[in-house]
Amino acid sequence: MPGMLKPRRTRWRPGAYLRASWWMSSWLALRALAQAGLVVALARNLGPTDYGAYVAVLATASFFTPLAGMGVHAVVLREGSRRPEELPGLLWNAKRVWRVGALVFGALACATVLLVLRHRLGDSLTLDCAVIAMVCAEVASSSLTEIVTRRAQALQQTHAYGAVQAGLVLSRLAALGLFLALGDRSLSSWLGLYATCSAAYAWILARGIRRSGTGPIPGLQATALAQSGIPFAFASFAWRLQIEFNKPVLAMLGFAMVGILGVAQRVVDVAAIPLIAMQDALWPRVFSRSSPPRTLVRIALAIAGLAVCEGVLLYMLAPWLPRLLGTDFGGAVEVLRLLAWLPLLQLARNSGIIYLSATGRSSRLVLIYALGAVFVVVSTVWLVARQGLHGAILALYAGEIFMIALQWLVCRLPRTR
Repeated sequence: MPGMLKPRRTRWRPGAYLRASWWMSSWLALRALAQAGLVVALARNLGPTDYGAYVAVLATASFFTPLAGMGVHAVVLREGSRRPEELPGLLWNAKRVWRVGALVFGALACATVLLVLRHRLGDSLTLDCAVIAMVCAEVASSSLTEIVTRRAQALQQTHAYGAVQAGLVLSRLAALGLFLALGDRSLSSWLGLYATCSAAYAWILARGIRRSGTGPIPGLQATALAQSGIPFAFASFAWRLQIEFNKPVLAMLGFAMVGILGVAQRVVDVAAIPLIAMQDALWPRVFSRSSPPRTLVRIALAIAGLAVCEGVLLYMLAPWLPRLLGTDFGGAVEVLRLLAWLPLLQLARNSGIIYLSATGRSSRLVLIYALGAVFVVVSTVWLVARQGLHGAILALYAGEIFMIALQWLVCRLPRTR
């Protein structure tokens, strides 16, 4: 009609996304510095063997972290991004799910660690108690932190998201300060202090949810929330298997190899902080837009270029590791160079998760990650038995490629109604 204004065509503008990524990167950089301090100080004070024992225990416990949260963190993010007004009720019910999950899977994690690693750790009641306390605190604190941070992420509150993420690592840094101050450089002493600070942080987060004063609201019951989170719990569990299962398997050959692999992987994780920040800032934007695939492809390609640059940088800086950690970690140079390109494949896999979730196919993640978990377990056991440390690295790449291929096949299938 004459005189009417034509609707203006909207364009995607990356400014807000880049600013969110920047602030998130800043917080995660603080977390990375704390993690780097932990790695350097612990590796130098514990040595490859005891540090490898700590890494093996932590890796085994981490299998149960996503199961303790029952995947509700992803539901909080997805539904909270679409309907922010429902976030208080979502968070309240997510805490109810977490309390049950942390109790059940914390106990399972303790049993698994003692069954798999106790004969390698030695016969010590003090160490056994420290291991149990550390495993329970790790499962509870990490799973609750994941839930709380996803609320902030859904609201695109990058400061709150980064502060909660960094806070957990800073609590472990406090444990490190006590460890160095007390002078008892034993493994059991470190595990006990780690457990104490992690449990204190989980208590603070739980009190924060309780003080919000919001109760459950109709339509968002805890049981339904847990059922919706099962696909995401499987996805996170399979991912944990993919990157951590090699450590308890390697522990059968010696904790020193676990220590070398753990150091190299931690360096890769720290270097990938900007990539993680950009991906985390991407999730709510993809979920809230009418054309998720187009937004996802645009940003994922840019992040891939950054991943390549970081791989080159890691390859060049690898020889500095023994200077920081000591000559006992000389083998970490080759391992770091081999792992330098892993974040690029992880980016592709994470992009597949976002795409399937945003296009209403998250239920298919259960099948994808169930098959992926089986593949990772079988390939890791087979390759480590034949090639040791190099086999563990090869299994990491094989697992990523297998998962990406499965996601691509699922994306090609028609949607089910």
